[in-house]
Amino acid sequence: MSNIRIDESNPEANVPSERDKNRDPLQFGYYIMDLSDRAELALNAKNYPVAVRYFRALAKAVPDRAVGFSKLCQVYQLMNDREHALNSCRAAALLEGVKVDDYLRLTDLVLAQPDPIAAPELTELGEVADHLRKQAPDTIAADRVDCKVGVRFHDLAKMSRCTSHMAQVAPTDLETISFQWAFAMMRGDYPAAAGYIGQARAAKMPEAQLHQMQEATNQANSFWRRLLGNRWLLGGIVLVAILGLGAWLLSRGRPRMALSQATQA
Repeated sequence: MSNIRIDESNPEANVPSERDKNRDPLQFGYYIMDLSDRAELALNAKNYPVAVRYFRALAKAVPDRAVGFSKLCQVYQLMNDREHALNSCRAAALLEGVKVDDYLRLTDLVLAQPDPIAAPELTELGEVADHLRKQAPDTIAADRVDCKVGVRFHDLAKMSRCTSHMAQVAPTDLETISFQWAFAMMRGDYPAAAGYIGQARAAKMPEAQLHQMQEATNQANSFWRRLLGNRWLLGGIVLVAILGLGAWLLSRGRPRMALSQATQA
């Protein structure tokens, strides 16, 4: 659509200057659409290196908007490039247009590391939850962050708080039920965990995720004495299940809420 040439091998090379953007904003708008279309085509084809090139150009073209960095975070995560994904998500979080899913993806990336999580990163996640709590108080956005942290660190008090609020705000949401199940698992209440699996089934959770929850419950219930004696082992089982459920929820197309719209969601 645009008369601005895009270098396929290096799209960043000919991103228009500020002067050119302002001289012909209509053509620049078409150029952004062309970049986005090419990036999305590459992403849908799972050609991630090419998608990265186009999204990097998009981020360079509109550095004051979150969209390019948000997409880069998504693609880098698919490539298992945690460092670049984290950097991109952190950049998106500081810009206009940041969405709830950007914060949730950032949370997952921080918590997925196998090494002990450093104090500054824990502080970062606390700030993310506080920000979401202020910007979207009538949603479960902040609770999703708190519950993920609660599972990672076997924090029963945090899990009690986040699941209680989720149950009030969105009682039939699949993620609410998932975290209620996780909390039941963490405190060794396997009858309650089984009940939440039933709720998840009634809420139309796919069979693959239901099977994952059922297997984790059966395993924990069969070896509860050993698992309860090793809270990190139990937490690991629950965390793997929750991360899998979270990835599915993101991939199924949960509505992307901008923070400015979240309170109306």
